[in-house]
Amino acid sequence: MMEQMRFKISSALKDLIGKDLITNDNVAIFELVKNSYDAYATKVEITFEEDKIIIADNGKGMTFNDVRDKWLFLGFSAKKDGSEDRDIKNASYRDNIKRHYAGAKGIGRFSCDRLGKKLLLSTKSSLSSHIEQIYVDWGRFEQDQKTEFAQIDVEYAQKETGILFPNNGTTGTVLEISSLDKK
Repeated sequence: MMEQMRFKISSALKDLIGKDLITNDNVAIFELVKNSYDAYATKVEITFEEDKIIIADNGKGMTFNDVRDKWLFLGFSAKKDGSEDRDIKNASYRDNIKRHYAGAKGIGRFSCDRLGKKLLLSTKSSLSSHIEQIYVDWGRFEQDQKTEFAQIDVEYAQKETGILFPNNGTTGTVLEISSLDKK
């Protein structure tokens, strides 16, 4: 009789698909802007500060379920499996010209790790009455490679106001990447 086993995923996987796969900072920023494009943003603002990069868009944003079931689901891509935007297809001129998603591998979010040690993601969808926020300290994944990836928590909070999306948008996503990796 054969016994069933499962793969375990080391927290070190973060580096393999982030810092090691995303080859430089320009590629990392490009990957994050592609996510804004895929989110139907009409405006993306990139701000460079002393120890912070802010990438803000006025795209469709994410609900709590999107953050939990898509953004935090490593390697999953709703774009690739066809479940992304079923309800809003053909709502944008880009869909009418048979536009394709710019990103569909489910790893672009690790571009944030390539750029800095900390991430504050703030997002709001038209289906949400508040802003969803997660805070990721990428360094926590580097402490012990024997720790399983899924066992490392990220902080989550809801916020009522205070986030500005480009063009006075009511929806969108803001990535604040800090503790920049200065190479």
